[in-house]
Amino acid sequence: MKRPSRAAIVRGILVALVLLPMTALWSALEPNPLVNAPLPASHAYDGQDLLRARKRGGEARAVHLTAGDIEAAVNDLMARKKLDGAIRTDMQGGCLAATVTLRLPYLAGWFLNIRLTVEDGDPLPAVTGLRVGSLPLPPKVVNAFVIHQMEKKGLLPNVPGDQGLILSAHIRDGKLELTFTGESQTAERLRALITEAAGAERIRSYHDRLANALSESNTHHFIRLGILTRALFALAAQRSGITDPAAENRAVILLLAAYVNGYDLMSGSDGDAQPLPVRSVLLQGRQDLGRHFMTSAAFALAGQRTLTDAIGLIKELNDTHSGSGFSFTDLAADRAGTVFGKRATQPQYARRIQGILAASTDDAVFMPNVGDLPERLRGAEFFERFRDVYSPQFERLTQLIDERIDRLSLYTAPDSQAITHKKASPEGLAPGAEKADGT
Repeated sequence: MKRPSRAAIVRGILVALVLLPMTALWSALEPNPLVNAPLPASHAYDGQDLLRARKRGGEARAVHLTAGDIEAAVNDLMARKKLDGAIRTDMQGGCLAATVTLRLPYLAGWFLNIRLTVEDGDPLPAVTGLRVGSLPLPPKVVNAFVIHQMEKKGLLPNVPGDQGLILSAHIRDGKLELTFTGESQTAERLRALITEAAGAERIRSYHDRLANALSESNTHHFIRLGILTRALFALAAQRSGITDPAAENRAVILLLAAYVNGYDLMSGSDGDAQPLPVRSVLLQGRQDLGRHFMTSAAFALAGQRTLTDAIGLIKELNDTHSGSGFSFTDLAADRAGTVFGKRATQPQYARRIQGILAASTDDAVFMPNVGDLPERLRGAEFFERFRDVYSPQFERLTQLIDERIDRLSLYTAPDSQAITHKKASPEGLAPGAEKADGT
């Protein structure tokens, strides 16, 4: 029998490299969708508390997700990623079943259907089935990939002695139960991550400036975020003469995000760092807005815009059936903080932002007016006024928030001309509230 030539072997390999992906794609596509549209918002609000326990001392904190909570989060992620699709989930006992349908933009009449089954296990739940169209994927490979990604993100321990952010995960009684490390472990992890990301010397310099700014304040319980940004970004402008301004801004944001959330990262570590006086940091007179803003700014440094939006939205959706109720003001602080974190660490904006913030303590420089936005909306009221996060009323309010953020000169490109935005007239504003333009 004649052996094939080397050229024939090479041609065969090239044909296989072309045909295999095409065959896989053909197997993955189906002519009918398994999920036609996102479920009504009322279904997503029927579950138990999404965040049932808060951090206290060194105790771990638990998060319980219902099928509705997962659907709301994933559907929102897909909407913000401009993906035309939806998810349907079901949790019974120790099993989670999810079906996802994506409509592909250039393949009209064809759909990408994904079927996923996850079962409770020890130490973590495991994927027991994953099918993309008619193409099955091996569960062992899928689980290995998921665990590797979670280790890279710091959610699971990836080095000896590292506990990871997630202590345990189980599917029980129709809920996904996640237990996170307590505050003391989180503080140590934050300190290590921030020091690694920004550099020990740089963080120490800003820590000392922050301590001085807090000590010099005339108030002993509260301090405005604008006072702290002026002090720290003034130092950033000075240091940027010989260093990277984006790196300096990144260190400021990380340190401030930790402080507004109650973490003194340096004084508890080895060395002689002076303790930070305890103050409640206010943005537009509110502590919750300062936390939302700076936390979102820190998330944005890693390029997680969608993650940041989803975290803020999940928290607010949960508040419609527990806690304070849905707040568009909190959502606005999340979105403004994300833009702030992105712009402050981009080379074309970094120095200009330093100069503007070093010259002002006015928080209107970086956060638009949100006093007229609806908040404290419980489940029934939210459903009556907005129905869900895909409604035109909800979309108009989020568009208004984004337009107010865009109008702040801090976030415009250094060489751009002023742009006049058409004012939105969204439904859902508090009755009789003035529609401030936030400039």
